[in-house]
Amino acid sequence: MSQDYSWYVEPLDSHTNEVLARELDDCWSDELKDGDGRFHQVWRCPDYSFITRLRQSRDNLQIDFVIYSRKGNGPIRRPPFVLSSMHRTRDLRNAIKRPPAA
Repeated sequence: MSQDYSWYVEPLDSHTNEVLARELDDCWSDELKDGDGRFHQVWRCPDYSFITRLRQSRDNLQIDFVIYSRKGNGPIRRPPFVLSSMHRTRDLRNAIKRPPAA
C-alpha cells in the first residue's frame, strides 16, 4: 500500500468501539467526511496490517465495522477491494448455509 494512504475503521456497535479503543489507545478517534458529504465517527489505524488483523479476527471477537481509506487530505472512502472481498465472503457463507438443491 502506498504511504500516502491513511486507514480508518468505523465501529458499528458499542462492543466494537470498546475493542478498538483498547487496541488503538495511541491513535485517535475523529469525525471525518466521506465523498458524499456524510460524516463518520472513525478510528485512525496505524497501518494496513492492522486492518488485515482486524478483518481476520472479526468473527472471533464478534465485532462489526466499516473500513475506510483516505488519500492525502481527501475525503474518506470505502476501498473497492475491501468491499469485493466482504461480498465474496458473505456469498460463500450463504452458499454453505443453504441446503443442496434437490
